[in-house]
Amino acid sequence: MYIAGLIVHTRTENIDRVKHTILAMEGAEIHGIDRGRMVVTVESDDYRFTSDKVLELHEIDGVLSAVLVYQHGEEDV
Repeated sequence: MYIAGLIVHTRTENIDRVKHTILAMEGAEIHGIDRGRMVVTVESDDYRFTSDKVLELHEIDGVLSAVLVYQHGEEDV
């Protein structure tokens, strides 16, 4: 399982659009929203998928920044 935790920053007028885009992404969840900041996690069994989704967060129209604050991965044994 691979998990990435991020803080996504957007202008308050873009919150709804960015929120709906993130929620439509496979493996992404929003855990909190406060004045243009969103706590987001991305999970997958494939580290490449998780990395790609983190990069996609940066590309969402209206996102000012997406800062990686946590990352964890472990191979299934």
